[in-house]
Amino acid sequence: MYTLPLTPQRALPTLQEIRYSRRIEQLGLQSLELRRLINDLVICYKIVFGLTCLKMSDYFMFSPVCVTRGHPYKLFVPRTVVSTRKHYFCVRVIEPWNN
Repeated sequence: MYTLPLTPQRALPTLQEIRYSRRIEQLGLQSLELRRLINDLVICYKIVFGLTCLKMSDYFMFSPVCVTRGHPYKLFVPRTVVSTRKHYFCVRVIEPWNN
């Protein structure tokens, strides 16, 4: 049976006492939340414009509303009854995509 060591070794031991936001600022990195959002939007773009083998109709629908602002690729926001559904890729990416 494998057991974890009591004191994990860190890649940057000098920064372990600093808050996460300060650490990523010092290292010049983006937050995990921002990196996930960027990747979600990239995958959404590829699906909408047919750059993957995934069919757009399996994940998204274009909004039927006539759009006068923004871009013509607004996606329809489905109504979710179960709160866990809000966290699925095809639902969580729609708001940032439309904005």
